[in-house]
Amino acid sequence: MQKPIGAVARRALAWLQWGAALGVFFTGSWWWRPRWWRGAIPPLPPG
Repeated sequence: MQKPIGAVARRALAWLQWGAALGVFFTGSWWWRPRWWRGAIPPLPPG
């Protein structure tokens, strides 16, 4: 029981990490880049 659950949890964590990375990338490119090109705020969101 332990091994399959661990594998599923690991796979779910990997998918969550990819989803979070892609979400941050796309929202960052759409939300921050226009303001970044204008120089209003730094290219990376604070925090």
